[in-house]
Amino acid sequence: MVMAEVCYPRSVQELYVFLKSTYLRRAVRFKECRLCGKLFAATDGDRTEYCSREYENGKTCRDVGASRIYQKKLLGNPITRAYKTHNARIRYGTMTREEFNAWTEEAKKHRDACQAGEISLERFEEWLKD
Repeated sequence: MVMAEVCYPRSVQELYVFLKSTYLRRAVRFKECRLCGKLFAATDGDRTEYCSREYENGKTCRDVGASRIYQKKLLGNPITRAYKTHNARIRYGTMTREEFNAWTEEAKKHRDACQAGEISLERFEEWLKD
């Protein structure tokens, strides 16, 4: 036997009150999806940060959200991008491990100088690109 609440609203306000009471009883909260920015209903104990709407190619925000946010964060950081670029050069044989280690030490010195205010962030980013 299944019991369900039924509502036959005569006005929009009655429908609003019914939905509000239902959401409160079920501990439904609305969150903003970190990927697409739209609101979605999250029940009590649901710690997800992504909605279940289709994002692209049949995949939902929940399927691809965490990896997309991680990639955006990595690609947005010029230091990480430069490190990954130079590290890839080892795999492709255009740079040796010793050259990479020397570049890393030099990059740390430039980073520390930038943090100390000795060189500007723009100059540091230009050095990273070279």
